[in-house]
Amino acid sequence: MTGYVVRRLIQAVGVVVGVSVFIFCLVRLLPGDPARMMLPESASAEQVQAMRRSLGLDQPIPVQYVIFASQAVRGDLGRSLFYGAPATEVVLGHLPATLQLAGFSLSFALLVAVPVGVLSAVRRDSIWDFLAIGLALAGQSMPAFWLGLTLILVFAVLLGVLPAAGSGSLAHLILPGITLGAYLMALVTRLVRSGLLDVLNEDYVRTARAKGLGAWAVTYGHALRNVLIPLITVVGLQLGSLLGGAVITETVFAWPGVGTVLFTAINARDYPLIQASVLLLSIFFVLINLAVDLLYAYVDPRIRHA
Repeated sequence: MTGYVVRRLIQAVGVVVGVSVFIFCLVRLLPGDPARMMLPESASAEQVQAMRRSLGLDQPIPVQYVIFASQAVRGDLGRSLFYGAPATEVVLGHLPATLQLAGFSLSFALLVAVPVGVLSAVRRDSIWDFLAIGLALAGQSMPAFWLGLTLILVFAVLLGVLPAAGSGSLAHLILPGITLGAYLMALVTRLVRSGLLDVLNEDYVRTARAKGLGAWAVTYGHALRNVLIPLITVVGLQLGSLLGGAVITETVFAWPGVGTVLFTAINARDYPLIQASVLLLSIFFVLINLAVDLLYAYVDPRIRHA
């Protein structure tokens, strides 16, 4: 087990390095000159060139990356051009809001999807099954920005029962949380339904019924347990996607998380802040995947990491 963890950690470091190279090169393809954007329109060419030298943008890209990587391993991801503060501090300062939104979205998705998926599988071909399938298809078909704007129009503008933007209370979490978690809710619903349909007719399930166990114990104690492996995989991957995919949702609802910071950084051509945001979110994604792999052996004793 220790050897497996060490190998996965080495792979994780390789993934993070690859992401850092990719995002470092990608942000330099963005149109616009950060040095020009930081100076007034009346700035001379000499002033722009001096600003480029101070930012290190006059160096070749490989040299710039070596400087960036050497500073990153020491925890220094540069200074934000827009906020005028260390990029790491800016991202970490907004990270709790993103984690809060992702946690609420994940909780909403699982609390709705698992019971609905179980009901759909147990009541196959009933009205409940058709409603569950329709809900899942709708959740996977609606773009996040469209769903978010629709929820704002209905619950904030027409009904006036929930705030349209901002943060600070549970009410502010509801609309962005539903928007961000709708796709995951639909995905888990279909996964639970299809997984249960595969196992409900297995011999061990019939044996549990023959022993006189109730429907609740058979479904949740025996059948659903065998759906947990693919469910954990999907939830783990989607949790990382919730952290990175919150950019649109946070922007629509003016939620003060990393997604809003990243959107602002892209508009401002803030290279250090873009790199810091993507790199830190990538590290979280890699750690979540590692945790998911380690959970396999706990959930299913038949799985052992050689």
